[in-house]
Amino acid sequence: MRVVAAAVTALLAGCVDPLSQLERQISHYKGQKIDALIDRIGYPDSQSLIAGGVVYIWTTATSLQLEPPSIQTPALEVLGGQVLAEGSAPAPVDVHFRCTLQVDTDGAGTILRLSWKGRLAGCTS
Repeated sequence: MRVVAAAVTALLAGCVDPLSQLERQISHYKGQKIDALIDRIGYPDSQSLIAGGVVYIWTTATSLQLEPPSIQTPALEVLGGQVLAEGSAPAPVDVHFRCTLQVDTDGAGTILRLSWKGRLAGCTS
């Protein structure tokens, strides 16, 4: 997934639509041998033989913890049914993103289709 991460990093530096840039990055491999993609992003997490071709799957995930802003509250103010002490805030929230790249090849190992699903943030790990 390094190629996907590199594409996302490059996009964040400029004013380019990240989704269309990601599509262009992965579609560049269509018509090439699967070895070119494996050399670039590493071995797939799984592969399956289907109808004389091979389907390769790469999956990445990213997790982060969002810290809510500090809230200055009067002592014992009720917020959403929860009693907060002065200066306290709700607990941090864990957020998980997942990205899956699927590559279909013919029997000779030529890439026919590339597709991804999930959250763009999951493709940056």
